[in-house]
Amino acid sequence: MISSTHLGNLVVIRWIDAKEIDYGWHSIETIKEVNCPAILSVGWVAQITDNEIKLSADIPTDKEDDEAGRSQAIPIGCVKDIQILEGWNCWIK
Repeated sequence: MISSTHLGNLVVIRWIDAKEIDYGWHSIETIKEVNCPAILSVGWVAQITDNEIKLSADIPTDKEDDEAGRSQAIPIGCVKDIQILEGWNCWIK
């Protein structure tokens, strides 16, 4: 599903995030009702490891500038789907 072809490309990732119940004690029934949320994240793929895909939502247009902003690491096991947004590849390759 995720490969080196995604590196440097603008992507949309659909993934499942963990969800914690509010602090305190809860009934088993309340615990059973909690569902993990499906999340959509958009950004340029900066790195792919065995465990994570790392992306940044903000990148510079200057190819000499190597900083990026609003970055996150998403566990590979949580990723359900990834789609490249064509025409938006960047300098990270």
